[in-house]
Amino acid sequence: MTELCWSEGKKTVINPERGWYVQVDTKDEDSIREYYDSEEQFRIVLLALDLSGEENQPEISEEKLGELAESLEECKKIGMAAVVRAAYSFSGENYQEPASFDYVLNHVQQLSKVLNSYKGVVIAVQAGFIGPYGEWHSSCYMETAPDGVPYRVTLISKLLETLDESIAINVRRPMFIREAAFYRLETDRLGLHNDALLSTKDDMGTYTEEGYERAAELSWAEREVKTVINGGETTNISEYTKIDNAVEEFRKLKLTYLNRYYNMEVWRQWKNESFQGWNGADYIREHLGYRLHLSSVKLPEYWRKGRNFTLRLRVENTGFSWPKRKYHPYIAVKLDKNIYYFPIKAYNKKNTMLVMEAEITGEELYEKLPETIELGMCLSREHEIELANDELKFSDGNTWFAAYHYEEKSGRYILER
Repeated sequence: MTELCWSEGKKTVINPERGWYVQVDTKDEDSIREYYDSEEQFRIVLLALDLSGEENQPEISEEKLGELAESLEECKKIGMAAVVRAAYSFSGENYQEPASFDYVLNHVQQLSKVLNSYKGVVIAVQAGFIGPYGEWHSSCYMETAPDGVPYRVTLISKLLETLDESIAINVRRPMFIREAAFYRLETDRLGLHNDALLSTKDDMGTYTEEGYERAAELSWAEREVKTVINGGETTNISEYTKIDNAVEEFRKLKLTYLNRYYNMEVWRQWKNESFQGWNGADYIREHLGYRLHLSSVKLPEYWRKGRNFTLRLRVENTGFSWPKRKYHPYIAVKLDKNIYYFPIKAYNKKNTMLVMEAEITGEELYEKLPETIELGMCLSREHEIELANDELKFSDGNTWFAAYHYEEKSGRYILER
């Protein structure tokens, strides 16, 4: 056996369910494709569902439900992942409290039916609903209900109950996850959307719980937040936006999505900084969510026609988080113009590594093999995932890493150097 090794490249990798995002009103579904096709190649959109006018209704109108469904359908058509937030106002000026919290719970029930029908598109729902912008402030529903349970805990409970278990639920502050655990709610699906990332000492009220100052909260989130889908936006330049600190905090928060346009001053600051040989802005963009590269393959120096042989592979993740899905990887074997796929059966996660093993069975290939055989890796046949290897070719959804050439004298296929 011989080992081939590679390091992470600096190529731009546009993979699904990760990266910077743009916020789009659900009324503006036509812009979703424009953002997908734009130079910035968005693969996540935050759909803002404005429920103003519905706050005094026990049920959301069919028109508004249809508006959400149409936006999600557009996302599905083009392969755009969606984070969804519903609020009774996306303006601080015309916000009106819902007449009854029972109405809010009814609305959650209705919206969940729509969202669940697009569970392959919706990667997270921001808890929303309470307060202006759905940001959980300036509302009587941030208080404790007459039954002694905070309204927000009841809202989280309803979201957990009604949303498909594949959909993450993001809340505004870490303390809300701890609070949910105190009331015995399941918290594995609860993550964070911090809409004041790196802004002030406490991120504008994000880290204010007694005993949980900034450093303690970040360490807690690193240990305790289980979902890999977390996100947010920046608001201003501060001592915390320096690239070294930003990378450290984003890694602890398992940050998968970040607003591209808010705040542009912060993005410009990163563009003028460097990190580990990268442009700072490029590093942040490329490491949101997962960033996978093939780091090593152990394979035989030669093999004979009809014989089986085993490959051992290591894929490293340098991203801030991990893929939402557990993909089903394959070894691709290219014979002339045909590609055959062999499932990778052993698949273990060790820290930042995925350790894999696959067996290539010769009898399944051509009886008459061509002079050259190429080997590649396909991380998923359902979703095209590109590995961040500058030195390796990516085509047909596969990353090609080795080739064998037939040596007539020995009757063997020899690994090309």
